[in-house]
Formats: sequence, C-alpha cells, structure tokens
Amino acid sequence: MKWHGYLDQTDYWVILSIVFISLIGIIMVHSATYSDPNTSAYIWKQILWVLLGLSWMLLVTGYDYHDWLNYAWWLYGFNFVLLLIVLIVGKSAGGAARWIGVGPFQFQPSELSKIILILSLSRYLHDFGDQMDDWKRVLGAYLLIGIPMLMIMKQPDLGTSLTLVPVLFAVLYVAGAPIRFLTYPVVAGILFSPIAFSFLKTYQKNRLLIFINPQIDPLGAGYNVIQSVIAVGSGGILGKGWLKGTQTQLDFLPANHTDFAFSTFAEQFGFIGSCLVLLAFGFMLIRMLGWTRYAKDNQGIFIIVGVVTLILAHILINIGMTIGIMPVTGLPLPMISYGGSSYMTFMTALGLAINVHQRRYTY
Repeated sequence: MKWHGYLDQTDYWVILSIVFISLIGIIMVHSATYSDPNTSAYIWKQILWVLLGLSWMLLVTGYDYHDWLNYAWWLYGFNFVLLLIVLIVGKSAGGAARWIGVGPFQFQPSELSKIILILSLSRYLHDFGDQMDDWKRVLGAYLLIGIPMLMIMKQPDLGTSLTLVPVLFAVLYVAGAPIRFLTYPVVAGILFSPIAFSFLKTYQKNRLLIFINPQIDPLGAGYNVIQSVIAVGSGGILGKGWLKGTQTQLDFLPANHTDFAFSTFAEQFGFIGSCLVLLAFGFMLIRMLGWTRYAKDNQGIFIIVGVVTLILAHILINIGMTIGIMPVTGLPLPMISYGGSSYMTFMTALGLAINVHQRRYTY
C-alpha cells in the first residue's frame, strides 16, 4: 500500500466536495428522522458510515488501480456467484429479494456489481480496445454487462440495472465504438418496449403509469410522487428552515431519509439550497472528468468515465423522480441518502477514480 506517497498528487478540491456533500447527508438524515424516537440511531449510523466510507476510500487509493484491474475477471466471477445466490436464497424486503445475510449483517450484491462491472468493462476494453470497429467485440461488451444486468432486473431491481446502461454507453463511446453500434440497441429497445412492459412486475408497471399521471392513484401508487412534489415546491426560494419542513416532520413524505432525501432537503433549504447541492455535485464531477486529460492510459480513462457516469446517472434519476419527471425507481442520492451499502459503493468508486488521478505521473 502506497497511498501516503501520492498525497501531494491528490485533487483536494474533489476531496472537499465529497466531505461537503457527505455532511449535507448527515444534516439531511437528522432532519428527516427528527420526529422518529430512534433518530439518534439513524444519525450515529450515518456518521459511522461516513467515517468508514472515507477511510475505505483512502484505502482503495493505496493500491494501484492496475492491481484492481488484474483481478477484474476473478471479481466478475465472484459477483456472478453472489447474484446467483441472491436469486436462489436472497432475503426479501419491499417485495424484492436483493440482500444476502451474513450473520447479523446484510448487503446488496447489486451495489457491489456497479464497481466490479466498471473494472471488468475497463479490463475488457483494454484487451480489445483496438478492435471496437468489430461488432463482435462490441457485442462482447454488451454481454459482459447485460448478463449481470438481467440478473439484477430479476431480483427485481430495475433502478440499479438501468444505471449500468449509461455507464456502458459512455465508456464504449470513449473507447471509440462506432456510433451505429450504440444507436442500434437504443432503437431496438424502443421498438420492443411494449413487449418488455408485459414482463414487468405489477408494481413496476404502476410506477410507469403513475409517472405519466400520478393522480390516477393519489392515495396509492401515486402518493409518494405527489407528496414529494409538494415538499419540493413548498420549500420555495429559501426553504422553510431546518427541522421546519411540514411534509417531512408530519410524515406526509415517505422514505424521506432514503429515496426522497432530496425532497426533504429542498423543503427545508429551498431552491437556493438545492442549487448549492447541485453545484457541489457538478463541481466534483466536472473536475473528475477533467482528470481524463492526464490519465496515463486508457484503462484509467475508462474507470474515471465509468465512475462519473454512474454517479451522474444516480443524481439525475433520483432528483428526477423526486420532482416527478422520472419514474420512481428507488435509487439513492449519492452520499446524501441514508444507507451504508450505497455510501460504501460510492466511496469505492470515488476511490478508484482518485487512484487513477494520483498515478498520472507514475510510469
């Protein structure tokens, strides 16, 4: 481990952005659970996850990203086995079997998949990157991501599986895959979407229908979206103030510390506060994307692009669903939504991207 040797090559503006967004997450969790008798447990758990996550991010930077890539195929196989176990004996919650229990702990292999698939795709494109004009090689990349993606959808976890699509397309585009190889699947997906709709679970169909018109079931499937939009809108320009959000404190807004964390924040801090959060995310991602100019090899570029796209997809989908312009998928808002599995996932992803940037001068 050589993380201490690269501290002078670290982009501390990104580190500060990560810490700032994580602190906003702690503030949000406290305000969202303030009326809950167990509020202190939520706060201390989130603080613990932040401390563990930041420490883990530092550890991830300690091992050269090429070492991680060397184990990409082993990790891919390990991930496949975990996803298979979930389908067979996974623990159910909320109508979906997504968790594996290990003693008193539970974790989601689908969260781990996000990182492993970025590494596997980067390794694959490194091995065959000079043959991206061959449709067989591009098809191989689709199968590489598509197989675990279908397994995740089967759990069912449609939201997580869909975040893998922009990651795949973005990395393939950067790798030089012809545009036609990227547009064909999109066109095919649109043409076959009516057939795919028939295979969705009932609650997934309801989410899509509610997205079109939440008022068709205002007290049922459309309730979450309606209350979320009310919360965001009631925040106005400056917000109602910390711990003064009525939708949140009176429990009108469901999942206000997880799926609808942004709604909780927007109600209390308004348009100005929401813009501040978006600016922090934007600053972090744009600065990270700029690292690709200095990466010493294509593998590093693929990792950075994959991580940036993954985080951006979560931000757009999560905030989109809270304001009613995207279907509800249950995706967390990076580093802000309550939860250890998702926070550790994003810290791992960020650690890998920072790892690439730290070693830009290493040969």
